[in-house]
Amino acid sequence: MKSLKYSIKLTAPTIISGIAGDSVTNSCLSYIPGTTILGMLATRYLKKYKTDTEFERLFLRGALLFRNLYIQKEGNRYSPCPKNILQNKKDKNIFHILSQENDEDIDLLDYNEVNGYSYIIGESIDLHNPEFCINFHHQRNYEKGIPEENVVFNYEALEPNQIFNGEIIGEEEDLQLISALLEEKEVRIGKSKTAQYGNAEIISYKIEDFPLSETTSNSTYLYCVSDLIIFNQFGFSSSSVEDLEKLLGAKISEAYTESSRTESVVMAWKAKKPSYNTLKAGSIFLLESLPKNYQDILIYGLGERTWEGFGEVQFITLPLKLSNYVKKSTPITKPQYEIPPFIRKNILQKIYENQIYNGLKDRAIKKATNVDCSRLSKSLVAKLEIFASQSDFYAMMQMLNNTALNKLKKVYIGYDTLYDFLQESNLDKEIKDILRDIENQGREKKLSELIQEFYLENTEFEKARKEYLVNFFWFLRKKLAGETKKEENK
Repeated sequence: MKSLKYSIKLTAPTIISGIAGDSVTNSCLSYIPGTTILGMLATRYLKKYKTDTEFERLFLRGALLFRNLYIQKEGNRYSPCPKNILQNKKDKNIFHILSQENDEDIDLLDYNEVNGYSYIIGESIDLHNPEFCINFHHQRNYEKGIPEENVVFNYEALEPNQIFNGEIIGEEEDLQLISALLEEKEVRIGKSKTAQYGNAEIISYKIEDFPLSETTSNSTYLYCVSDLIIFNQFGFSSSSVEDLEKLLGAKISEAYTESSRTESVVMAWKAKKPSYNTLKAGSIFLLESLPKNYQDILIYGLGERTWEGFGEVQFITLPLKLSNYVKKSTPITKPQYEIPPFIRKNILQKIYENQIYNGLKDRAIKKATNVDCSRLSKSLVAKLEIFASQSDFYAMMQMLNNTALNKLKKVYIGYDTLYDFLQESNLDKEIKDILRDIENQGREKKLSELIQEFYLENTEFEKARKEYLVNFFWFLRKKLAGETKKEENK
């Protein structure tokens, strides 16, 4: 078997429709499915040779395997990142490889799954994702031939000037025939090809020997380069590890997977294909031993619909640790012009205030959870909540009768009474400490530094106190209501 490797450069925004989306947005895949190229070449074949048995063999019966095209950078084809590779949330250059045998003392909560494309070279990893754009269009009234007023929808599309790399697997004689169909460089792919989308150019293609794997390591992973469709014993699509083991004839000791569904439409038939459960690209399985037919699996793929880009797998050995990240994050340069007042006042100021108010609300609720509510009444807490919404909270609290004040003196928050906590000196100190903590937070820059950089106005202390107290008493009231329901249900 031979491999026809080729690269396509997008010369216009290109829409490769995905399943996701809504009534006003058409989503786009981050790769070009093998079926897209299959359809394009099948059209060219029919124009040149007409329908014959050779056409059926090549394009309908799986004599050629059309694999997905993934983003290319510096001549390398990037693949969906394996699911067991995690990236540190704070330091994006630190990675971790999940393994049951890995006893490294790390907190997995500090890591995220890498949702993108990667190229692993030894112990180094480089990440690179396709770029997208969004275009807005008016819905067209085809009867009148004019756009509909106030009806707008969005198209998400792959940005032009990106290169995608793929391959077609087959016998050399068949690939020579396909090479002749690639001589016409300009192609149209994806959705809305009659409009401004879908222009692309074939920039290179070459027939090569299919590389055979020489994997002999005991720590061999089965890695899904594309989505994998497998059937269980009842003939239904499955994402079960047990069903994959039966198909491979090999034991799987570890699995890091994600399930999905695939749906597609054959435009020539104007009909949908059946929907299948899949194991998503990037799913990875640690094998106890290589399958006996692993070389055939590498060539012909695994599972169903392999000629349409599904089931492309590799047998790889991952390092115990990724020591460095090839592409360091480049600093973002600050624009050399002043921020417009509208953006500063109406957007940045609102974002800052939301950060402050959300922090105050969070601290108020946490404080209220520590209150022993057994001696409080809902009416008293509701009254205090009304006081909190006013500007003269302290004066209004002193208007409470002695019975209410005595109740507050018998309710504790830790070692302090609620009455002492609500005194002006104590409460103002608590809120000032919270504001200081919030303003010292931030990943790249502290919030206090952003206030100075963008000339934002500090939150008025009275508004901050009102936000804190209203949420504090609101949560107490909800807490009391919940305890009352528990008593009623006994």
